[in-house]
Amino acid sequence: MIAGWVIYNCRSLQIEGEPGKEEIIAVLTKEVPALDWLRQENDEVLSLEESHLIELLKYVTECGNYQLWYTDYMVTAR
Repeated sequence: MIAGWVIYNCRSLQIEGEPGKEEIIAVLTKEVPALDWLRQENDEVLSLEESHLIELLKYVTECGNYQLWYTDYMVTAR
C-alpha cells in the first residue's frame, strides 16, 4: 500500500537533453538498501549502470520481501 502520492501541477515541463524514451524503475522494500550508489538526498536523476542493476538484483533476491515497479514513456518536443 502506498502512503501518499506526489502530484505535479504545472503548465509545461522544460526538456533537458534530447527527447526520447525514459524508463523508471522503483523498488519498494521495508528497509533502505545499503548500496553505495543509492543517494540519500534528492539529488540529480541517477543514470543506472549495469553494475547498479546487478547489485540491486542481488539485494532483492537476498531480502525476499520487495515490490518492483517499472514504466516507460516517450518524451517528445513540439
